[in-house]
Order: sequence, then C-alpha cells, then structure tokens
Amino acid sequence: MNKEFYTLEAIQQAIKDYEEVGLIELIDGRFTLGVQSKSAFNEELIKEEFCNYVLSLMKNDGLA
Repeated sequence: MNKEFYTLEAIQQAIKDYEEVGLIELIDGRFTLGVQSKSAFNEELIKEEFCNYVLSLMKNDGLA
C-alpha cells in the first residue's frame, strides 16, 4: 500500500473491521500487508477488497 495515498488511521480501522475475514497486519510498521484468510476467500481477493474498503473509510471520514 502506498503510504502517500492511504492513511495509517484508515488502515488500522480496516484491519479491525476485517478481523473475521482474515488476519491482516502491517509488517514492520510499514504499509506492507500480511494477509492470512480465515474465510473461503483467497488472500489476493481479500487484499484487493481491503484496499477498496480503506479508500471508502477515507472518503466517508473526509480523509480522501
């Protein structure tokens, strides 16, 4: 994830919101995601949808 595009605040909120879908963590405190699926969805799909979700959080919170 590009740290100049996404906000850390939105990413952290999305990680909490995605708890049931998959284990998502920031690696080394950076904007690199580690994803492990807890559901029927594969990790790549989760990453794509997670990024979309982060953008929606930013837009809804007026951060984008």
